[in-house]
Amino acid sequence: MEPAAQANPHFFFRPPLVRAAAYGGTFDGSLSPEVLVYLGAKPPCPDGVTGVDCPTLVARYGSEGRGANGVRVDASEEHYIANWKPAESLDRSATYRIIVRERGQTLDFLDVSNIKGGTIPIAFRIEHGALDVARAPIGTAGGTIETADGGVALTIPAGALPGATTITVAALELAPGQDNRVIGGTSYEFGPDGTQFSVPVTIRLSYDPANIPDGTSARLLRLHTLVNGSWILVPGSVVDTDDYTVVGQTTHFSTYALLPTSFVSVASGEFHACGLTAAGSAWCWGRNSSSQLGAPTTEICPASDLSSVPVACSTVAVEVAGGHVFQSVEAGNTHTCGVTQAGDIYCWGGNPFGQLGNGNLVTQPVPVLVETPHTFRAVSAEYGQTCALSTAGEVFCWGRNNQLQLGSPSPQTCGTQPCSTVPLRVSIPAASHIDVGLVHACARTTVGDIYCWGWNALGQIGTGSTSAPVSPTHVNGGPWASVSAGAMHTCGIKDTGAAYCWGSSFNMGTIGNGTKSASFTPAAVAGNLSFAQIDATNGNYVFTHSCGVTTAGIAYCWGANRDGALGLSGLAPETCTWGNFPSFDCSSVPIAVTTSLTFGYVTAGLGFTCGYATTGEAYCWGRNDNGQHGNGSLTGSRTPVRVQTAP
Repeated sequence: MEPAAQANPHFFFRPPLVRAAAYGGTFDGSLSPEVLVYLGAKPPCPDGVTGVDCPTLVARYGSEGRGANGVRVDASEEHYIANWKPAESLDRSATYRIIVRERGQTLDFLDVSNIKGGTIPIAFRIEHGALDVARAPIGTAGGTIETADGGVALTIPAGALPGATTITVAALELAPGQDNRVIGGTSYEFGPDGTQFSVPVTIRLSYDPANIPDGTSARLLRLHTLVNGSWILVPGSVVDTDDYTVVGQTTHFSTYALLPTSFVSVASGEFHACGLTAAGSAWCWGRNSSSQLGAPTTEICPASDLSSVPVACSTVAVEVAGGHVFQSVEAGNTHTCGVTQAGDIYCWGGNPFGQLGNGNLVTQPVPVLVETPHTFRAVSAEYGQTCALSTAGEVFCWGRNNQLQLGSPSPQTCGTQPCSTVPLRVSIPAASHIDVGLVHACARTTVGDIYCWGWNALGQIGTGSTSAPVSPTHVNGGPWASVSAGAMHTCGIKDTGAAYCWGSSFNMGTIGNGTKSASFTPAAVAGNLSFAQIDATNGNYVFTHSCGVTTAGIAYCWGANRDGALGLSGLAPETCTWGNFPSFDCSSVPIAVTTSLTFGYVTAGLGFTCGYATTGEAYCWGRNDNGQHGNGSLTGSRTPVRVQTAP
């Protein structure tokens, strides 16, 4: 693949990565470049910044490392070269970004995909003139940059600068279509490229609330900086909706603008869903009958075929109370949980079985801390049950335990049900992934094994029978890359990308193997697709489905389409029946969701599905009787619609 259009005119990638190019300058062999390889075709985050939206660094070569581990100059060929040896575990079909830097400055980059095995030579030519003005600190104290009423003011404390320094501030109108998310269409460029303050400068940009797009909350506005043509969140920036400003700190002269923070993840529950922004705030929408949205709402959704009475709800996303900074959030049936960046778990909503983990059975309208001395990196919630994965790889569960879904007998009773109001350790090897289904749970271990426990009347544990296990049971067929526990079935992805499902299909093709029959052991999902992620329907509902995203970002779904949960503009190709219900359309094989969007992943709820699009927005489709789409209406959609946020 050829370099991007904005390629440095004095920098050239060489064969075999690209075709030979015509050179126009003098080779500069005196430099010490470094080569970085990232997973994904997007720019890396600024130095020192980490987060869920930062691409993964998979290889790095510097001039200090010689031979196979470094970048060397070939004077005879007039180029530099590094030998990239991709790890065997890397996805060969994925896209990788190769970046060449010199003294912290990016000279150019190249996106490559469908990489081969063995060593890949990364050869490139740097000519005189490729480097910009040397980066130099120009300040010894912080300053303030403010915008107001169309003007810009730059204030630097007396004596902060060592001498006369030219600093320019300009308002830039972006070209049409360059980025329509910039509030007001204006960005600001501060100073010449390549300079920086030696201590942080406070930037305060104002905004006009009238310019905020419909469906976007002012509380989502944050400061962003332009890096390699993409807007990157400035960490720590905050919005003040009273005086219409956003404040952040930076040490670099760059181009800044105000953009709404986008969702970086989305999770579907039974009747509600939640999203997480890049700033770590959680937003939820849908049914709020048990305070599972984590914020008060005033809307009432009417009775439906799954609700005999009207219920509290919100048809747009509302921000979860408490001001916590989350790294992940998971929606269950009547409760929701999230893991903070500090590794604490907070839960909120219904609590009849102790599923909030705070030692009592009281419903909580705002997040409460799970009582445990451990730190966590993941949590999963469903019907009356919660499980979590600690940073040490240990699995803990709490809540309802009528089918040993907590992994062992529990010491308490909640009403008439066995339960635990505090976390209990599950006896399995060190784990890397956890997922809770309706009345069972599964975990993937660090060596690629899957263990499942709990209800097995429909074969969802994957042991080959419907006998109830007394402890976590190993699932054959690995090694596995991931697992998803659903309502009546379970799905997993092998290291090869092949998807498998097991359990009940309810005569709806939920297993995805081309039949409508159940399978008590892992059955291959039809289509020979390579999946990056898969999700089995949660929720106490017979019209079940499954969805997944391929390594190319294409969303596929299969199973019941009675509510439009498969995301198709038309009908699914098969007809299914259940009980006394009228017949409905379904599919026993994966069908691509009708959309031009690509997705990072999808999450299947009760009769609806949500997905995190690579555009950074959340979309939902299927049932919408409780506002599950978060688009301000109660009208269902068989194709994806964008989630809106409360004003």
